[in-house]
Amino acid sequence: MERFVSSLVSQAESTFKLRFNERELSEVALTCVPDKEGLVNKKGPGKNQKYKPRWLRLKGNLLFYFKMTELGHWDKTGPVGVLLLEMTVVQRKPDKNAKHGFTVGFEGDSIREYMFAAASELEANSWVESLKNASYQQLRLKLYSLQKEIYQLTGKDPLCGQGLLGYSHVNRKDMNHLSVDKFKGSSIRRVRRSHSPKSAIKLRKDYKQQSFKFTSLDSPLFELHLACENLPNTSKGEVPSSCVRVSISFSSKEFPGMSGIKHLATTEVVEANSSPSYFSVILMEVTRQAMQSGSVQFEVEAIHEVADSMKGDQTEDTSVLTEMLGYAEAPLHSLLSYPIKAECGRLTLPIKAHSGKPAGQLTVSIRKATEVMKYCERNAKNRRRTIVKREKNDLLELHVPLKHFHICHFQFPSENKLPIKVIEELGESIFNLQIPIQALKCFINEDSERLEDINSLGHLGLGWDKKLKTFREDLNQTRKFYRESVERMTDALLEDDCGFKKSTQKKDEDLQFVPCNLHIQRMKVIEGSASLKLIPDLTIRSETPKESSYYMVTFGAPADHVRGFKNGGLKKLLQEIHKHPSFLCGSGNVEEVIGHVADIRENIANAKADLYRATAGRSQQGMTAAMQKISSYVQQILHLMQTDLMESAIRHLKTARTAHIQNPNSSGPTHLQGCQCKYTAPNDWVWDGKEFVQVSTKWNLITSVQLVNHYLIQLLDTVETASTSVVQLQHEAHAASINHRIYRPTYCWSYNVIPAFQKLNQTLDGLFTIAESSLVFAQLQIDSSISDFKMLKLRKDAVLSQSLTALVTAFYLSLSQHLLDTNFLRQLTTIGYLVNFQSLLSTAGDELGMIEDMLVGVSELTGVSFQFVKNENDDEGVEIEITGSRTALVVQFFFPDKVLSVIPNKELIGGKLIKVVPVLFTQGINERQTLANLKKSNQNLQESINQYGLLTLQEYLDNYISLFSDMLGRDNMVMLQEKLDELKLIYSKHKSKNTEFMQKVEQLCSSLSAGRLTSCKSAKDRTGMAITLEEANILQKHHHLGSSNFLLVLNALRSQGARLYNCFKNTGNYRYAFSKWTLPVFPQLYRPPAYVCSRLIQD
Repeated sequence: MERFVSSLVSQAESTFKLRFNERELSEVALTCVPDKEGLVNKKGPGKNQKYKPRWLRLKGNLLFYFKMTELGHWDKTGPVGVLLLEMTVVQRKPDKNAKHGFTVGFEGDSIREYMFAAASELEANSWVESLKNASYQQLRLKLYSLQKEIYQLTGKDPLCGQGLLGYSHVNRKDMNHLSVDKFKGSSIRRVRRSHSPKSAIKLRKDYKQQSFKFTSLDSPLFELHLACENLPNTSKGEVPSSCVRVSISFSSKEFPGMSGIKHLATTEVVEANSSPSYFSVILMEVTRQAMQSGSVQFEVEAIHEVADSMKGDQTEDTSVLTEMLGYAEAPLHSLLSYPIKAECGRLTLPIKAHSGKPAGQLTVSIRKATEVMKYCERNAKNRRRTIVKREKNDLLELHVPLKHFHICHFQFPSENKLPIKVIEELGESIFNLQIPIQALKCFINEDSERLEDINSLGHLGLGWDKKLKTFREDLNQTRKFYRESVERMTDALLEDDCGFKKSTQKKDEDLQFVPCNLHIQRMKVIEGSASLKLIPDLTIRSETPKESSYYMVTFGAPADHVRGFKNGGLKKLLQEIHKHPSFLCGSGNVEEVIGHVADIRENIANAKADLYRATAGRSQQGMTAAMQKISSYVQQILHLMQTDLMESAIRHLKTARTAHIQNPNSSGPTHLQGCQCKYTAPNDWVWDGKEFVQVSTKWNLITSVQLVNHYLIQLLDTVETASTSVVQLQHEAHAASINHRIYRPTYCWSYNVIPAFQKLNQTLDGLFTIAESSLVFAQLQIDSSISDFKMLKLRKDAVLSQSLTALVTAFYLSLSQHLLDTNFLRQLTTIGYLVNFQSLLSTAGDELGMIEDMLVGVSELTGVSFQFVKNENDDEGVEIEITGSRTALVVQFFFPDKVLSVIPNKELIGGKLIKVVPVLFTQGINERQTLANLKKSNQNLQESINQYGLLTLQEYLDNYISLFSDMLGRDNMVMLQEKLDELKLIYSKHKSKNTEFMQKVEQLCSSLSAGRLTSCKSAKDRTGMAITLEEANILQKHHHLGSSNFLLVLNALRSQGARLYNCFKNTGNYRYAFSKWTLPVFPQLYRPPAYVCSRLIQD
């Protein structure tokens, strides 16, 4: 009986909310007079299932199945299970083990498919026919067809307004048709969250395959734009808030396995308007055969207020009251005859009410979806290629790095009477897995090098041997976990999976390094096309259509949801560490100093090579320049060695080693040849300029510094003498050439310079060895003092990986737009790449910890650089490789030679590093922020983040104006500074929810060609509000969208656009997770229409 109940529950949750009584349902199964019953063999949907004899009893839309007893009778103690025959796909499907087989599956779910085997062909066909006609959906279609047929013959509604053409009080969960996917149809919206995570992934992959199959566009694609006139008032006497539901009827011969009516899409709701023009454009894909026999049906519905019903202490599902105003119908062949012969056409249809009276007119404007078809064909050809040719100018451009895209279509009116066509595209970033894999490999290499550095410390006293053992074990465990994560992500990448991480998977440990819900959204705007005359009052002009594209990147705030926020986020945790007594002197970041020492050592090595080349080539200028570099770098290391941090680190290391030497029971390896002490590390002996001395006993910093300065002066004198001799001998060689004599120099100049440099270099090696060992030990002291260092390390790495993935996505998008823009490339090489992170997190509860994580993650991006490298392979694609350490990551883009050759910037071609300038702004907008505003202490973090962001923005703007002062002109320079001044003024007003400040930040950063990323907790609901508002602002500012239509456009984008589809993709519901009780506390421009909101309060 438990299996029987669970089978029904799982189906009920995956379709709609169903209440039932277990005992009564079992009684129905046993005592009902079935519509059909019989013995068949049944096999479940799982793997390794076998056929088992089951007795089927069909009653209404419930298919019960029972076990068979040993005597051959069906078991009357109760059913084994039941199938709810709604949204099912029943078809004949012979199996190798069942000749007369048929299946029962569910729409949008390719996993849960039940196999049945009948005794004969006749019996199998009989079961298929009975099961197909058992659903309420099929009965409804039959009722609708009969009701319409009688109405057309008699002019009267046989159901007197009580059927499909009258009132219908529907559950809110059945109102998905108000916001269905216009590009794919309504079937995919029935995939629910009730499946297991693995099933959900399989369902998603199945959907992706369907989507790509659709975008091959073998059948023609058309655009429908609808407008109504003179709609009647509702039964309450109110002006209707209406929408149009569009369906297509077709013959089963042309669509095998499907018959009746297929719902295409529903327009947005236009509130309180009797002559509405709907902005959403409906895409319709049909076959040529369907044009001859099919028809398109339009149902005009009025939407009444949304009301929550209360029952006891539980809130029932919100219900929506709809009223059918009327319907219209047109044969496909007549509707589509216009765009077949011409580019576009219009058809006016009468709307009839259920009483037979006229209910206004419906204008259908239709045209071929040329732009969408070309776009989908281009994107469906080969998403792996990243380089394509433009058709017009044959220049190279980068593909937008996205996969599994989704398209939404709109048409808006403008102030200049020309239509604005908007195509929204939402897709997953191809870097979802690529960047985390590369980042983890860098982390693994860095940890391996650190293990070698720790091992080089040798044996230490003061109990450090035990601490080192524990620390090594933690590092090895972390490396093992990272390697396993890389393997899992690599396997997923090989399966052509982008690695999309849903909002419901934030706490998935296997995906903790992958950013949550990372998407690229492009808004393509086509303005002024004459063939787009779809709204009656628009004037046709003959100008060439103007096309513009705008890109947005959205992702869930980079945060460690796996370990949670009970103790705060990274900012708070790191502050506690810095307060610890073992944090040496508090005088600097040890990790940064380690990186600085490594950079100085590398720079001296490069300068040494330059000096040798200049000496061999007898270049006076080259020797002088190289010597200046060497002198500068030597002074840097000498200054660093005398800082408080270094002196403290050296002192602690000497103390630990001395303590070990004094321990008679300690033992260690034999070290340098001639070394009498065998209890210290190899690098405890260094060359001080005269002899090898033991650091822990005899080495002295002051003496070493003096010797380095001494040898540096000797080298300077040697190089100066050599350069003077070079000038003199050049004169001698010139005089010899005049006298036609052969001149031979008596000695090589490198004989004097090289020995002098080697003396300096040996002494410097000792200093570098001491500095590196001391800093390794200092970092070890800090890390070992952290109570849960391993967890903190995982948290930082997870946040950095997520932030880095989003950054690379934004940078690649910027390159795709400005690859050949000389000014933009000059900006990159000179002042760096500005990237703006916008957060909508509140400063209360867990989200306060998320902001702290995000703040640290964004701050660490200052250590990231980009570099262009030539791809030596023949591949035309762009490859990405990440090198370096956590504090100094270099993201290398390997471009084909034909791409590098056309980039108009020699510095970038030569491999110059592009620094990153990240700037973060945050503003909470939800109900939690309202509560946080009551506690002013919670606003401190938000204010400090925004103040620091303004300072960073001011510094970057100053550099920008200085760089382009010769090109901007005084007016443009003043305008940019005025924008920033206005931004500061708006911020100083200190509104409780200063969303105007965030919008001004968007505009200023766009003016500076900055990358932009928007996020909230999961980049779903609040992010959707911000992105749609940004789109509407762009349309108003750049494309003549009238202020009178601003809110209408905003609601259309939110109720029918890509952001609502993003909600479905994450949760399985076309709903924003806002409640009608919390919406009033949101800023006015961040509130979606009520009919696309859920009663749940979550993000």
